Amino acid sequence: MNVLNDLLFAGSRPEFPDQQRYLEIWSTFLDNFRKAMRNMGSFLIEIIQSFDQYGKSISKSGKNLIFQLSKLTTKNNMNLAECIKAFGNYSDLIGNIYIKSSTSLNSMIIQRVNKISEDASQFRKKMVDEAQQAMRDLSQARSIYGKIKAKYDKALKERESTISAYKKVKNDPNTNYQLGIIQRYKEKAKSSKKELLEAQGCLGEHINMTDQKHESLEKILALSNSQIVELEKESMQVLRGLIESIICMIKNILVLKKEQSDARIDQSAELANITLDLMVQSKDNELKSTNPIENLTMKLESRLMSCDDRAKALKAFRTYLYEICSSDEIFGKTLEKIGRGLTLSDIIANKKESKSLWLSFNTMILELSKVHLNNCKEINRATGEPIQNLVIFQGNLCKSLQSIVQKTIRDHSIVQEEGLKEFEKIKRADDKAQKKIQEIRERIQTSIQNTEHQVLSSLAENSNQEASQLQSLKAILSNLYKLDSQLIDFLHEAIDKGTKVFENLNIEDDFKDVVLYEIQPPTDRAMDIQTPAPHLETEEDIKEGDSKADDNDIFSKFQLPIGSMFVESYSCAFSQKILLQGRMYITTTHICFHSYFNSTTIFGRETLIAIPLKEIKKIDKKVHGLVFDNALSIVTDTNEFIFASFFSREQVKATIENLLKMNKPKYKEITEFKCEFKIENRPARLELGKLMRKVDGKSNINSSQMKPNSLYKHIIIESLEFEVSAQKIFELLFSDNSKNFTLKFLGLRGDTDINITQWTPPPPNFYQNIPGDAWNYSSTRTVDYTHPVKERVLMMPKTCKCMENQTIYFVSNTEFIFETEITTSGVPLSDCFVGHFRWKVIGDQKVAMQSSSGMEFVKSTMFRGKIESAGTKETNEVTKDIWLPLARNVVKESLGQKVDEIDVKPAVKEEEKGNNSMQYIQYVMIGVLLIVLYRLWSRICSLEKEVADLNDKLEHYI
Repeated sequence: MNVLNDLLFAGSRPEFPDQQRYLEIWSTFLDNFRKAMRNMGSFLIEIIQSFDQYGKSISKSGKNLIFQLSKLTTKNNMNLAECIKAFGNYSDLIGNIYIKSSTSLNSMIIQRVNKISEDASQFRKKMVDEAQQAMRDLSQARSIYGKIKAKYDKALKERESTISAYKKVKNDPNTNYQLGIIQRYKEKAKSSKKELLEAQGCLGEHINMTDQKHESLEKILALSNSQIVELEKESMQVLRGLIESIICMIKNILVLKKEQSDARIDQSAELANITLDLMVQSKDNELKSTNPIENLTMKLESRLMSCDDRAKALKAFRTYLYEICSSDEIFGKTLEKIGRGLTLSDIIANKKESKSLWLSFNTMILELSKVHLNNCKEINRATGEPIQNLVIFQGNLCKSLQSIVQKTIRDHSIVQEEGLKEFEKIKRADDKAQKKIQEIRERIQTSIQNTEHQVLSSLAENSNQEASQLQSLKAILSNLYKLDSQLIDFLHEAIDKGTKVFENLNIEDDFKDVVLYEIQPPTDRAMDIQTPAPHLETEEDIKEGDSKADDNDIFSKFQLPIGSMFVESYSCAFSQKILLQGRMYITTTHICFHSYFNSTTIFGRETLIAIPLKEIKKIDKKVHGLVFDNALSIVTDTNEFIFASFFSREQVKATIENLLKMNKPKYKEITEFKCEFKIENRPARLELGKLMRKVDGKSNINSSQMKPNSLYKHIIIESLEFEVSAQKIFELLFSDNSKNFTLKFLGLRGDTDINITQWTPPPPNFYQNIPGDAWNYSSTRTVDYTHPVKERVLMMPKTCKCMENQTIYFVSNTEFIFETEITTSGVPLSDCFVGHFRWKVIGDQKVAMQSSSGMEFVKSTMFRGKIESAGTKETNEVTKDIWLPLARNVVKESLGQKVDEIDVKPAVKEEEKGNNSMQYIQYVMIGVLLIVLYRLWSRICSLEKEVADLNDKLEHYI
């Protein structure tokens, strides 16, 4: 397992083994693919560089030949020099073409291969990042799903236990007449049903969410696989294009080479007479002298210089041919080495068409190598020995001519010297000696003529011999032209053969049978939502009271319109002259009430009331009998109906209000739902829409599914800023290492018996300031303590037990949210409400903190306003007077700044102040309670009298 995979997928290894295996395979493939592309690119670059070196070598040889020939000064060598110089110009031109073409193509190959490698690297990083994020999201969704599944299982067990308990109480003869006990168990059963349905709905939503995350991950993997195949296909096409560019370069060079070769042959035919006027040209340049011997010496020197220049030209040409042969040999061996060193990676070797492409191209390169090596051998065979012999002959010819001419002149000098000596002897004699002098002069003149004749004859013979030998040079040049033409033809043949193979290859065929990644379906979690057992279904619609109305009976009894649907029924009493106990039936069009009693005769007639929803103007809570806060007032245009004795008045009111909203579309209300730190606005109609559920083809709305007080308002307390990071704020104020801060804060508030647990699971490594990328999106802990009760009434405890369930959500490196849910026990009404407190921290180098609080009432109480005001007051005071100054001091201390003193009033004084302020209220409440008890006793006595009168009337009637 490579290091990259260990780093990236360590957290997801147990959860996604198959997906991780594919990512590892694809990551390894992309790494190998990059290496293969670089290797193929290096192979092509080596070939191009060998062409470049070959061009530089033959261009250098051509330039050297031209430079050597430019040193020759004799005019009678111009034809030979021009003929040989044509080879130098040809080599220089062809060499420069090789250099320019290779340089341009080399740059293009490097650029495109680097782009392929860079694209593969970037794609690999993108693929791994996206897959890793998708795995994290799916892992988080599965974690949330597990928690919700546990809640659902708990709700299912609770449902079973409440139904079982209800049946037991209902069937127990000792308790079946105690309506209060039975009613409590009924309410628990309805509440458990509501919780079960809510958990079931939430579970279904998170099953869909988990499936969506799974589908997103699978789509990323499938898309990555298809993109890898597409990247591979495009890269193979690019490499094929580069190979074709190299072949095109060679073809263009061969075409130009052929043109230049033909032009050179034509030029050489015009300059073929390399022995033109050897002597005439030298005679035109002679300086006439009176001394014939001096003239002969000058001719000899001119002839020797001309002969020496031709020898130098031939030597330069011999060196040129040797260098050309060496260049061809080195070029051929280099191509052979490159071709034999080609190793195809598995990525190419496993693809038939791509493999054939590269093997054919490699075969072409080896053929080119073979052609150049054979050309080198042929040049050596055809020109090596003849040129060498020609150079040797030219050197020997110069030496022989110089020796013959020097001997002739030397003989003449001897004759002339002897004649001069004899002349000196006889020049003083008389006139008889004149005859002898004349003879000497004639002899010397004859010697001069003979010497001149012999010298000129030797020069002519030497020229003829040289001309005869130089004629063989034409045969050598002709062989060179022929070899060059054959080389071009052989190279064309090798290129055309490889090109025909390329034309029949189709890279697309290598990818026709590629098996792409198939999207795996998510795990079927539908079975996690269990079907309730039959014994639960029979009790699913438990009604309050022993009677259970049938839907059809209700519609016919109240003559409701077609399309009206039953929603819920509640036990209550209609307030008229007396309280008429009965049931309220709520439908989608009417609020109906039925009682077996009436206000006139009590017995004998039923009371039926049907109030159309469209006529209802207002619904309010009422206090019945000055004491019982359990009544509702429904106001229409003409009447006011008061219903009392509700066991769940809040639920009834919420159900009716939502029905009113459904029947009045213009009535709009915005409700905030909290979900994962986002606020979602929806019409209030959707709240009731969640209650709709179809059972056996009928619509049934259970008001127990509605939680009217589930939405509580957060009140902003304080906003502040600190010149530190969010990670530092967590470390100083909220981490496990900052428990001293929490203990000090709770101590200053007056709390005792404090116990703080550790955060579980541990916060992200970033917030713990430790290396690694582990990231848990939320952590929880509990804090319990004993808290002093400040504004208490007489006989109430002085302290209460409090438990804070603290949760911290880590949104990012620069943002987290700290939430506390506070529950109390040990004091009256502590089970009616739950306190909430939140800190939102956001920022990088400078953080902004905002605190808010709220009160959630889980049960209805007449002291709600008092509880809210007291809780809000205490929260504001504690936050502003204790928590904020203490937090500022901690931050300042960490920055090395001076801290401020915190002035906190003792909790006892606050309690005494609260007791003094509540003293008068307590006495008033006691008086009110006494009055209420007296009126209740009076009412009971009156009812007992009425019941006695009724019994008398019934006995008389019977």
